[in-house]
Amino acid sequence: ADLRVFLLKDVSEQPSLYQQGDIVVLSKADTRSDKTNAVSGLTGEGLDQLVGKITTILSEKTKSVGLATRERHRSAMTTALEALNSAMQILERGPESYDIASEDMRIGIRALESLVGRIDVETLLDEIFSSFCIGK
Repeated sequence: ADLRVFLLKDVSEQPSLYQQGDIVVLSKADTRSDKTNAVSGLTGEGLDQLVGKITTILSEKTKSVGLATRERHRSAMTTALEALNSAMQILERGPESYDIASEDMRIGIRALESLVGRIDVETLLDEIFSSFCIGK
């Protein structure tokens, strides 16, 4: 895992598989006098800080991630982003629009799948014929 979060009941507990860089938070922040590094599932207290900490750590880890080096990669990421943004907007309309949003989500997922290895035959042939010089 890129990041592990341990949720403990008590300060005296120690996660058995703790490693440097793991996040450890305490539960039941709503019942504690010292709310430092604690979250509450009941009230949501401390969740903003936890999400912020996770965001910061993962942002640091992804700074060195490579760039899209081919037009096909850039195009797939753009397609995925547009489709998923469209799905989010449709989801705001409520449950009666969920089936419509699912189609946009499917389009986004298919675009991302082409980047991680699941590519259909037509895409593969397009890539072969557009990227390679085939002589007579």
